[in-house]
Order: sequence, then structure tokens, then C-alpha cells
Amino acid sequence: MWDNFNLTYMIEKCVCLFYLQCTSMGFYVELMCQFIDGDQDLRSFVMDMFNKCGLVDRHHFFTKELDSWDTWALEGADRKSKIATLCHSWLEKYVYQI
Repeated sequence: MWDNFNLTYMIEKCVCLFYLQCTSMGFYVELMCQFIDGDQDLRSFVMDMFNKCGLVDRHHFFTKELDSWDTWALEGADRKSKIATLCHSWLEKYVYQI
């Protein structure tokens, strides 16, 4: 799915946005999308980023929630945008519920 150059670019882009404090809703949606479609190394990186952003998930409820979504049924060229829509809807629901 990812070649080394694109993976490195994506990781560096996320780290740069984090350190520039550009952590908008879109930033979190992108991290969630990468977690859902990522391999074990990418998922670990994403969770490290979430932890740096302040997510405390000792019981892994957040990762269990993302893993419970039926994203494998999403196909086609717009798969990523469909996953992003799911992530955005979920974030809006829980962020504004607090």
C-alpha cells in the first residue's frame, strides 16, 4: 500500500503539523484514516501521535472502536474519502458530546 518514500513523507508531514500545533479536526481525521488502513508500524506511529496530542486510552477503547468499523466493505477510488467521512462524523459526535 505504501512505498517507503510516501510513508516517510506522510509520517514527517504529521510530525511537522503536530510540532507547528496545526492539530485541527482534519489532522485527527487523517490520523484515524491512516490507523484504519495502516500496517502495524503505521498504526503504532498514529497511536504515538494521538498520545502526544493528549489521548489517554489505557484500555485501548479508541483502537477497538476504529477496528470495529466495517471499512473493508468500502471499495473503489473513493474509499479513503468514505473512511474520512466516517471518522469526521464519529469525531463530531464525540467531541461535541463532551
